[in-house]
Amino acid sequence: MENKSFFQTKQKDASKILLGYWHNWFSQNDGYQQGSAAAIQLKDIPKQYNLIAVAFMKASNENPIPQFKPYTGTDQDFKQQVAQLNQQNQKVIISLGGGNAHIALSKEHEEAFTQQLIDTCEKYLFSGIDLDLEGASITLADNQIVIPNAFNAVKKYYTEKGIDFIITMAPEFPYLRENGAYIPYLNSIDYDLIAPQYYNQGGDGVSVGDKWYAQNDNQNKKEFLFYLTESLVQGTRGFYRIPHDKFAISLPSNPDAASNGYVEDPDDLILAFNKFEQNSIPIKGLMTWSINWDDGKTKDGEAYNWQFLKNYESLITNSHDSNNNSTDEKKPEVVPNGQYAEWKVNYGYQRSDKISFNGKVYQCLITHKSQLDWTPDVAVSLWKIIA
Repeated sequence: MENKSFFQTKQKDASKILLGYWHNWFSQNDGYQQGSAAAIQLKDIPKQYNLIAVAFMKASNENPIPQFKPYTGTDQDFKQQVAQLNQQNQKVIISLGGGNAHIALSKEHEEAFTQQLIDTCEKYLFSGIDLDLEGASITLADNQIVIPNAFNAVKKYYTEKGIDFIITMAPEFPYLRENGAYIPYLNSIDYDLIAPQYYNQGGDGVSVGDKWYAQNDNQNKKEFLFYLTESLVQGTRGFYRIPHDKFAISLPSNPDAASNGYVEDPDDLILAFNKFEQNSIPIKGLMTWSINWDDGKTKDGEAYNWQFLKNYESLITNSHDSNNNSTDEKKPEVVPNGQYAEWKVNYGYQRSDKISFNGKVYQCLITHKSQLDWTPDVAVSLWKIIA
């Protein structure tokens, strides 16, 4: 672990977070569409995933204190891969829970659980911990007391050593309503990032005036993404408030990764991000379930080919190359008078198009139809300055 604040860095490319979960198990035809997640090694995760949550640390029938062990390879090999990612400023954290976890900690477990978290982080060089309790585990036994106390104790342990330690949480969004089951964790834990899950919730959603925007309504996906996020970062419409600079949206990588909630049209999320900026509520980034699914295959063997990363990395890094090498640096074409064509409204721009605006040259990052309030100097997820 390094004495460097990952969340407060001033570097532009690291100012946003792209959090991906990594499966600590082998997957074969267990997707919601019978696809298979990739068995990718940690060291091969693309650099744009700058925060990686290893899933999961779990309890067992024999031991109520959650444990972790790599499902393949040696402990030393796993540790070396984490060290390699750390050197690339890709932080690796350990996630507690999961959809099928049965974690039930009593107050008598608190000291042992705290020590187990520290031992696990020390052994594998984890830079933080993530809370991903779902269903009954959220309120089982003394979890709402023991887990916050342990997480805070671990963070204090590292802070006193001068080491930045990350705490994240990924609650399903219905649990974030006022008096929801996750609120005791939010009130008690000194967290750095909350990434609510915007998937697997069917027709649940957010009420705006006389309209209901459901998570599974693809026709109004952009509105759902914007209004639910606005509600959560402002603490309105019956939701608990989470600061916008500690907030990320969680989405499935593809239809195999979740039963519902996949964003079919990437423009819906991109345009929602633009609206966050326009309304002065820029959020911290994105989370996806999962890295393995992003590199997975359909039931017919067709590669998903990092589609989530390719669709949305411009929202995080203003780059579109999944290998961290620019593909758009060739000399752009110019109009006959030697100048780039001026940006205009209601025009269909393609990725890599170049235009002039207010004396500067911009390159299009995402195919879209321009609108009056999406000028290149404002719509930073759609355009980047190149000259």
